[in-house]
Amino acid sequence: MVADADLFDDTSVEEREPGRGRHVLMLVLLVVWGAATVWVVGSAALNPSVSQVVVAAAFVGLCVILNLQLLLLRWAGRRNWSALVTRLSGAAYFNDEYKLPNRNYLLSELRREMPRSRKSGKTFVLVQLSIDDFAGIRERRGEEFAVRTTKALTALMKRISRQTDFVAYMDTSRLCVLLIDCRLDQSYLFLERVPSVIAVSDGREMLDVPVTARLHEYDLQSLYATDVLREVEIATPLLRGDEAGEREWSQVA
Repeated sequence: MVADADLFDDTSVEEREPGRGRHVLMLVLLVVWGAATVWVVGSAALNPSVSQVVVAAAFVGLCVILNLQLLLLRWAGRRNWSALVTRLSGAAYFNDEYKLPNRNYLLSELRREMPRSRKSGKTFVLVQLSIDDFAGIRERRGEEFAVRTTKALTALMKRISRQTDFVAYMDTSRLCVLLIDCRLDQSYLFLERVPSVIAVSDGREMLDVPVTARLHEYDLQSLYATDVLREVEIATPLLRGDEAGEREWSQVA
């Protein structure tokens, strides 16, 4: 799930030109230093004396030190830039707290998957799982319990999803799962592994927190990833029945 660093380079061609100019300047300085070194060393070789040898050695040492310093500064600058790109990419595409790709990454996956689906004719299904009344849970039980609930849902999704499924963190109460090469009727097989409630500890006892599911099958027509995501967000929610032994999810009346 590592994004290409080029995705985060927004500099224009004009803004990159000064960098090329610095490269040329460094090359010119290197040639000048090299020519000066050859001249000093050559002079000392043609007219050997203690003073000439000392001057030549000092000049060569100074040349080496200055060029090493330039190389070290350049290396340090590239290393800092790489670290910055890594931090920016993480902030843009990954949620560090829950160790999942975020909404931006899901949109990128949808943009890659939609043309492939239109070309092959094989659709996909987007599943949204949300914690019911998350704001009320946070108000009644506190922030710590709310975080535990989100982590419990995250752990469940990681456990039941296949390697080909793409699980993404949307916000503190919602996760999305992208089921590749999947039809709407097939997605119910995935939902069979999703319980209607998740058990979360408040420090004294285990409490059952209801979960709601929404589904949207890509119709091979939508052109924008945001439209596909909006469709699952406004889809009619599904709830699993409370009767013993009932396994089917059904639409909320």
